Amino acid sequence: YTVDGAKFFSNLLPSVECVTFEECGHFMAIDKPQETARSIQTFFDKHANYQVKLLSITDIRLCD
Repeated sequence: YTVDGAKFFSNLLPSVECVTFEECGHFMAIDKPQETARSIQTFFDKHANYQVKLLSITDIRLCD
């Protein structure tokens, strides 16, 4: 979807926050890993009853 489509659908669901990243494609976790992780953490901090500790990008190893 385009950004406009994402905003449209986000208005249909409760507790949704539409976050956009500049110069980013469909793979936010690959294109902007730090920003994606921060956005998810912020959402959890606002809406969850627990804290989530995210790994830093240096803690993640990809499989061969």
